[in-house]
Amino acid sequence: MKTLTRLKFFMNTLTRLMYLIVKISPFIALNAYSGVKLGEDSTFNLNFSLRTSVGITEDGETEVAFKAPGAVTKFRLGNEADNNLKLAFEYRQYMNKIQSKVSKHVKAVFMLEGYDIQGNEKDSDLSKVAQSYLSFNNFIGKGVNVWVGRRWYERTSIYMTDHFWLNTGQHARAGAGIEGIKIGEADFNIALIMSEDHAANSFEQTTAPKESVNSSALDLRVKNIDTNEGGTLNFWAYYSFRPENKEAALDDEDGFGLAAWHKQKVFNGQGRNIVHLTYREGAAVSRNDFNPNPIINNGSTLDIKYIELATDLITKVGSSWELGFTALYRNTEEITALGINETDVFSIGIRPHYTISDHFSLVFEVGYDQVDNGIYNAGLTKLTAGLQLNTKSGYWSRPAIRLFVTAASWDDEFKGKVGGDVYANDTFGWSAGIQAEWWWYGE
Repeated sequence: MKTLTRLKFFMNTLTRLMYLIVKISPFIALNAYSGVKLGEDSTFNLNFSLRTSVGITEDGETEVAFKAPGAVTKFRLGNEADNNLKLAFEYRQYMNKIQSKVSKHVKAVFMLEGYDIQGNEKDSDLSKVAQSYLSFNNFIGKGVNVWVGRRWYERTSIYMTDHFWLNTGQHARAGAGIEGIKIGEADFNIALIMSEDHAANSFEQTTAPKESVNSSALDLRVKNIDTNEGGTLNFWAYYSFRPENKEAALDDEDGFGLAAWHKQKVFNGQGRNIVHLTYREGAAVSRNDFNPNPIINNGSTLDIKYIELATDLITKVGSSWELGFTALYRNTEEITALGINETDVFSIGIRPHYTISDHFSLVFEVGYDQVDNGIYNAGLTKLTAGLQLNTKSGYWSRPAIRLFVTAASWDDEFKGKVGGDVYANDTFGWSAGIQAEWWWYGE
């Protein structure tokens, strides 16, 4: 039986590896068309983003991700049991023959995306429109851009945990804004963003309204305020309003958010550290990192607010070593008809990266998440080791293919809530596999 199990394990891994190679190959071919000049006054870019993996868990089952229930996010290295594909078309029309970011030009972006989780019956099919917008750049003034459409609007994240703590535009219905208005040496940005909360995804099916629930938000930012040598301060203010929806039995709700973050160069400019403080309440509390719709959407939450403090450090610490470190604390207070629910979340993790040669590196990650919500006070620890193949050396070098082994353990209070069906009766689990990652697009 052991021989049969091992043979099954080998065949499953080989099949998934071949599927990975087939999935990657057309996107590598498409990259050849990135940055093509169509003439003296226009350019065309065809680019893509890819994250995919093949892996196994106990008894050769499909790989799973380990996340503490109620945590803000999870530590991602060797812990992303999903496939994420994006394909973007970008066209720029310049008003003269000088092609640069500060020249007057019109930019059109159209992006498709696909996402699926390992082990389900759905496959990535690039069926969703992630971005579709038009921008007039440098017409009003140098560095001032006017845009309209569906856009990833100045997303800000902690890379180690994939925590997009400021992400008001992704998966919104549409928006419009002006960015780059100078206030002294700082930049002022303003945007109006409209979202659509589809009934089928937001309500119990038996009580789902026929119409979607809409909301609107005003996003204001003041960025790049010089504070000290190598340091800049940034501010964000946000107002969200969801009108009354009688069919869904929802009263009108509003809310606001405030944030400040400081970015500091460290270790003689070899790294940077970002500290952010965020507060949101009411309709300004989004459903998750990638959904800007208000969390107050089902009638059970009467009010909600949270405060979050985090630090995010990435730096070189020697000729061969680089290091990522993050720590986060969030306190959430939710008011329901049954009372007040309070949740405290604490996360801390470290990712050392060791360069072996120009194309090979070792990467490690240790992360811990603690959740205290009055029902349980428990934690999860995740460890990953990986061997990485890159086109060049460095923490941020992409594309990359990595072999990884991940192990996780969690407290008894989390039993049945971590690791899916594979580890439903356990407090320890592991996964191993191969992951590919390639970044491509920046605004």
